Amino acid sequence: MSTFPITLSLLLFIFNSQKLFSAATRILCRPDQRDALLEFKNEFEIGKPSPFCTIAHPKTLSWVNNSDCCYWDGITCDSKSGEVIKLDLSCSSVRGRFHSDSKLLKVQSLRILDLSHNNFSGQIPFSIQKLSHLTSLNVSRNSFSRCIPSSIGDIPNLTFLDLSRNKFVSKIPSSLGIFFGEIPFSFGNLSNLISLNLFDNNFEGKLPSSLGNLSYLKFLDLSVNNIVGEIPSSLGNLSHLSFFYLHFNNFSGNIPSSLGNISHLTSLTLSFNYFVGEIPSSLGNLSYLILSHNSFVGEIPPSFGSLSHLAFLDVESNNLSGSFPRELLNLTKLSILFLSNNRFSGNLPSSFNNTLDFSNTSPSSKLRELYIDNNNFIGPIPITIFQSQPKVPPSWS
Repeated sequence: MSTFPITLSLLLFIFNSQKLFSAATRILCRPDQRDALLEFKNEFEIGKPSPFCTIAHPKTLSWVNNSDCCYWDGITCDSKSGEVIKLDLSCSSVRGRFHSDSKLLKVQSLRILDLSHNNFSGQIPFSIQKLSHLTSLNVSRNSFSRCIPSSIGDIPNLTFLDLSRNKFVSKIPSSLGIFFGEIPFSFGNLSNLISLNLFDNNFEGKLPSSLGNLSYLKFLDLSVNNIVGEIPSSLGNLSHLSFFYLHFNNFSGNIPSSLGNISHLTSLTLSFNYFVGEIPSSLGNLSYLILSHNSFVGEIPPSFGSLSHLAFLDVESNNLSGSFPRELLNLTKLSILFLSNNRFSGNLPSSFNNTLDFSNTSPSSKLRELYIDNNNFIGPIPITIFQSQPKVPPSWS
């Protein structure tokens, strides 16, 4: 008697048993969280897609009652508990005003919340700290207004915070007795934060010194705001910081020498502010340094000649003086150098040979763009400046 039918039957039994077992043990979305998400959906409407989205998809259209919310677009659930741990509504064409009692705050298992590239308006709820498990919060490119709730600083595990490209108004009516507008001091409590992006808002006031407590911070963008005062020296404690952007603000005073303690700093932009004094001799092992449109004085520090990774240096439109910084010609990775609109003087070095390659054809070339107009250089222009370039670089007066 053949054993084949018996073996086949046994395999089919095992297969069907596994399907039944999987169906019986699959964790479904928690009903209370499903209902909260449906209520949250009903607080808003579908509008026009954000112009910043190459592909816009209204994810909430798949959110319907009597279905498993773990399979809705933009939702991720924990495979064991069935709790919603991620909500990604980026580029979902959602429009409407956030309310202080938003039903979203009932989904307290959330770890990742991405509402970016929509048209949410109103104020981020002050009770946002109820989402105490959040590790990532992104509300960039919306129409949120008024102030940032200081309660964000009470979310202990937050590692990524992006509030960029909104219009957080500096002040709200005095009848409410609240005058926020500065970056909350409580942000210094976010001890696990790795990335903080507040780019392009209306923040004002001074930068809180508490940000120096963010010892794991790698990315900090505060550019295009109205922040005033000096850079707190405590920011020199940000030993892991690699990218630091403060351009287009109203900062003033000297650059604190403590920034030289940030050994991992590779990109620093402080342009279009009111900084004064001399450029510190130590600013990390930088690749990109932009200090243009300030009021720096003195010479470019000779120590910059040891910045072996420096590829882009812009000190245009300051009050810098001294001779041409010859030490920069030894930097093998420097490709763009802006010195225009300063008070540099003397002769240009004759040692441009094998340094300038404006043809952009040699893989081992160094300077490819050099801007030295509007200074006080004298004497002949070294012929090597013109040898490989297709046209004359900008003239100077």
